[in-house]
Amino acid sequence: MQNYPWERPTMDDFLREAEEKFSNLFNLDIAQITDAIQSACAFFGLSYPNMVLNLSRQPKGGTMVYNLDPETDADDILCYDLNQLMALGITNKDSFSLIMTHECAHRYFQGYDFPGLNNGQWEQELACDFCMGARAALEHMNIEKVVRGLGRTQGADTHPDGDLRAEAITGGYDVMLYFLKNNIAPTVANCIRGFNDFRATYEPTIFAREQRYLKK
Repeated sequence: MQNYPWERPTMDDFLREAEEKFSNLFNLDIAQITDAIQSACAFFGLSYPNMVLNLSRQPKGGTMVYNLDPETDADDILCYDLNQLMALGITNKDSFSLIMTHECAHRYFQGYDFPGLNNGQWEQELACDFCMGARAALEHMNIEKVVRGLGRTQGADTHPDGDLRAEAITGGYDVMLYFLKNNIAPTVANCIRGFNDFRATYEPTIFAREQRYLKK
């Protein structure tokens, strides 16, 4: 059995803690928190993650997904860091659920080969942001907080510059609006096709910027 250097709470443990933390910081109750996570999973046709971990007190905490076996999403671990979310300005149900959408996109894309430098790490992050924007348009969610919060993040070899992430979110939003206006099925598969067009447009910029970080 895999051992982890952190606590292993159940979903009930997460919700009990979240009720206190989120009710004070985000003004959300358990039902809203549960729906925020479940609806993010449902957009991709995924089940709840196998485990939810609070990394808020960990020195190197963060909001992320651990995909243990790329052949299945049944063992996925969803991690969250309230301090990171607050720093990004994620303070309501829509913005929290959209961040969960980004993480669920990582669950969906595990085992998926993205083109690009560094095994397509920037491309996968942008694809997850693109799906976040697409879901927001489909479900009439406000993207202002996530665009502003992620848009000001610093890039790295693993994550794109914030302005590119903001473009991906708004790109996904606009593509979904186009789908709905033109009676195109609002499926994840069509979102991926939309992202491929987005990537083709931004490919020179993505390549040039990512290369700078990889050379450091």
